[in-house]
Amino acid sequence: MQPQKTLAQLYTLHLALMLIPAVVATIAYFSVKDRGREELLQWPVFSYAAAGLALVAVLFSQVLPRFWQSRDKLTLLQYARFKIAQWVLIEMAALFLAVVLWLTGQFSMLLVIAVLIALMAFLRPSREELSYYKVE
Repeated sequence: MQPQKTLAQLYTLHLALMLIPAVVATIAYFSVKDRGREELLQWPVFSYAAAGLALVAVLFSQVLPRFWQSRDKLTLLQYARFKIAQWVLIEMAALFLAVVLWLTGQFSMLLVIAVLIALMAFLRPSREELSYYKVE
């Protein structure tokens, strides 16, 4: 497998996984802002579930690299799989928050979605990370 091509593919996938929740949240925002309050769900359980899911996703995405450190060396394919799993955990939580925004109209969900997208931006693969995990 060619390392440069694989890294370029990882960068493209990372960008796509960051943009999908942003696009879904934007669509949810513009579809909710014109609806009346009576059309929206008024159950606070969605907000609590979304906040809990976001917290669990962030914690698991930060614990996942600890499993990488237990290995002596990683292949580039293993590293790519681990990074995709880390990003998908955060993206899943951001998409769920966008659905909660669409259902409930709670605009505070936008802030949490923005924080999750920013966290994904910081998890972009880098040469330093490749050397830290001894990727071959």
